[in-house]
Amino acid sequence: MIGCECERGQLENGLLSEPETKRMTKPEFLEWQQRQDKLYELVDGVPFLPMKMMTGASSNHDRTVVNAIAHLRNALRGKPCRPTTDDIAVEIPAGGYRRPDVTVECGKPGPRDTTAAEPRVVIE
Repeated sequence: MIGCECERGQLENGLLSEPETKRMTKPEFLEWQQRQDKLYELVDGVPFLPMKMMTGASSNHDRTVVNAIAHLRNALRGKPCRPTTDDIAVEIPAGGYRRPDVTVECGKPGPRDTTAAEPRVVIE
């Protein structure tokens, strides 16, 4: 069992356990996520804790992400787009949200938004 009990069930292997879990809509998920101490993804209507959120990333992975963000920041300087980290969720066409390592955001999200307004590039 992974260390937290959630409103709609308990976490087991990174997924909220069934049958206590009802599928969430995207708005329900975003509201629920605000009350959590970890960053989840929404997969097929079920909150999912990505493995790297549980175990952390390797130093090689971390270095790659930092280098990608630094390069993109320099390349996008003075342009309307900017790189973001996996703190910002990206809505996927199939429904739900994922947290890619790096996203190039070209929209104008509000200061408290937790999702990308206009993601253009996703690096995972």
